[in-house]
Amino acid sequence: SDVCSSDLKPLDFKFWLDHHFNQGFEKIYLRVEETPELKDLFTSHPRAADIKVEYHDKVDKTDNWWSKMDRQHDIVTKAIEWARNDGLDWLWHFDDDEIIYSERPIPDILAEVPEQFNNVFAHTIEAVYPEIQNKQCFGTTNKFIDCQKSDKCRAYYGGKSCARLSWPDAGCNGPHQMLGEKFETDEIKILHFESCSYDRWKDKYIHMNQTSKKKIPDGFDFYHNSIKACKSGDENQMKKVYSKY
Repeated sequence: SDVCSSDLKPLDFKFWLDHHFNQGFEKIYLRVEETPELKDLFTSHPRAADIKVEYHDKVDKTDNWWSKMDRQHDIVTKAIEWARNDGLDWLWHFDDDEIIYSERPIPDILAEVPEQFNNVFAHTIEAVYPEIQNKQCFGTTNKFIDCQKSDKCRAYYGGKSCARLSWPDAGCNGPHQMLGEKFETDEIKILHFESCSYDRWKDKYIHMNQTSKKKIPDGFDFYHNSIKACKSGDENQMKKVYSKY
């Protein structure tokens, strides 16, 4: 199995890479935006030959809620072909603030999925941080919210999925799921470290503007309130909103 990700100025990315290789992933495909300094990490990594990167030094982040989905669709479509050429069986898609976790080797779990299912879905649990910090993302908390059972999750509810690559129609079904009949597993979890640092949160929501006629949907209070606070330029208000969630 393998993973593709869209990345913009990630924290703890060596941990992210090491973790997923240790979980049994054979290849990692990345879209890296405006973070050329990561090149040294990739080329010096012990698994450098198993990391394929598409660099984008300048990205138009206008209406980033919607345009990011288009960029994610693009990298997943490419990664499906890369993975097939590499002879792999499954492709996961998740982001640089998400890590996948299972007590059992993930390739073993996927090998047991009945053949009629072409899409394996893992549910999200969301990290809760004890304090504002900026230096690291992962390992800052051991408290998580199960987004299936709580309405306290800040970001999206649901999870992420992977595609069976032997199925000819494998592809994206929106930003979080793949096409095909879905097999849900409770053995695998997606640990989502949404806005794991204050600076990342601020940078993200300053750019997630709403200038187009296609607005961010209602119901995403964390997104709407974060955008409003970051647009205000008031540091106290921004920290108040960030701490609230």
